[in-house]
Amino acid sequence: MPAKVTLQIVKGTSDKTNYLFEEKDSLIIGRQNDCTIVLSNATVSRYHCLVEINPPEVTVRDFGSLNGTYLNDTKIGQREDGMSVEEGRKLRFNEFSMKDGDRLKLGTDCEIVSRIYTPDYCAECLCELPESKIGTFEESPGLFLCAACHERHKQKKAPIIKKKVTCKICGGSLDDKFAGGEVICGKCGMDPMLLVENLLKMAGVGKGDAAAIKGFRKIKLLGRGGMGEVWLVEEEATGKRMALKLMLPKVALEARNRDRFLLEAKNSGELHHPNIVELYRSGCSDNTFFMLMEYCEGGSVDEFMKKYGGILAPEIAVPIIVQVLDGLDYAHHVKIQDTKLKDGTTVSTNGLVHRDLSPQNIFLRDTSKSPIAKLGDFGLAKAFETAGLTGNTRTGDAAGKPVFMPRQQIINFRYSTPDVDIWAAAASLYNMLTGASPKEFPKGADVWQSALKGQAVAIRKRNPKIPSKLAAAIDEALIDDPEIRVKTAREFKQKLEKSI
Repeated sequence: MPAKVTLQIVKGTSDKTNYLFEEKDSLIIGRQNDCTIVLSNATVSRYHCLVEINPPEVTVRDFGSLNGTYLNDTKIGQREDGMSVEEGRKLRFNEFSMKDGDRLKLGTDCEIVSRIYTPDYCAECLCELPESKIGTFEESPGLFLCAACHERHKQKKAPIIKKKVTCKICGGSLDDKFAGGEVICGKCGMDPMLLVENLLKMAGVGKGDAAAIKGFRKIKLLGRGGMGEVWLVEEEATGKRMALKLMLPKVALEARNRDRFLLEAKNSGELHHPNIVELYRSGCSDNTFFMLMEYCEGGSVDEFMKKYGGILAPEIAVPIIVQVLDGLDYAHHVKIQDTKLKDGTTVSTNGLVHRDLSPQNIFLRDTSKSPIAKLGDFGLAKAFETAGLTGNTRTGDAAGKPVFMPRQQIINFRYSTPDVDIWAAAASLYNMLTGASPKEFPKGADVWQSALKGQAVAIRKRNPKIPSKLAAAIDEALIDDPEIRVKTAREFKQKLEKSI
């Protein structure tokens, strides 16, 4: 079981007493009904504080509250006396980490306690031990053995020798805890050349999942981020080029990172549409998780924009977004098999919501002025019919991309519905046509407050050359208060097509 965080409401009025988080998430606590955790007490501000969770890490930041936020009786944020709500929202307070048992006090009448669970591992075989510790043995303070290892040592009367793990590439010793399996040391795991060469070597001998990519050779590194890297590879027999996406072994040690990668592979494997990046194969070898995917020669739209000075003409940008909307319409209605629920059961559902749409996640199949657009990166996607029932909540960067998020998604990420993708598509089109974000993000201001309370600036104020009908369609699609105005991909596509 991976690390998890529970926020317990020990004082104050709320719908629930315990809020469980097993994956990365971001939530707003306050008196307003659309907050993630609603505390209906008069001393709590409407949007009181922001809590970011990345189990077992928890951070909290005040949102310019009237009566203050306290961590273990120490004030960590509050707007000054006489300062208006609007002035308070412009302030950015420091983040503070919460540990197991810490108390978070909001106003004078509400208190929340953090309960943080971090898994332990058998000191010898490195298997993960149950949270209850039932059936395990503490041989010395902090040194646990599973039942099998305990019995083995009891029979042999031999001293406990912590298992040594060596790197599968360089053979060097590894001192960290690993949950079994084949591993690669941090140095080799951060070397893109070694990783891809090792994976293709395993493929060549038909070892494990890597056998699925046998017969490919590397061409060049296409890109790299905090989670992994993408290589251009070529099938030697046919000359067909594809993209090989790898997750760094160091990143793969965290169960939640593996879960996100596997979720992206599962989601992508369910989607087959001309405007969605195709997944061909996926697997894991030597603790390197991989996906073999369709290669988009034109790169991402944000890279494409740079070729045109950072802004695209409507005759280029609108057809790209229309294609993206076709992909979204399909994704929002596709039948998804075997969605796993928290209780271990599986169900079939209809529709995925992407939740991370931006110009960085729109890819172009070719380099022409009228390229085929492909929607990719479904690592944050979820079956919205099972909101709150699966173990997959928020798993991306804690901050995500608030520039491309409507207020509904910021307030309650895990319960996002398809209309958040429509707003993000409109925000992406706005960015493509103006080079700017729809909402204002003043320098030094809290980015989440700006995204939560700000309204989209009329697009013709950014670029007066945009045709009026097109501007009206985009402005309408960016209305998100009190609710998102344009609900479906088909509706927004029709509005765009009528405007040009």
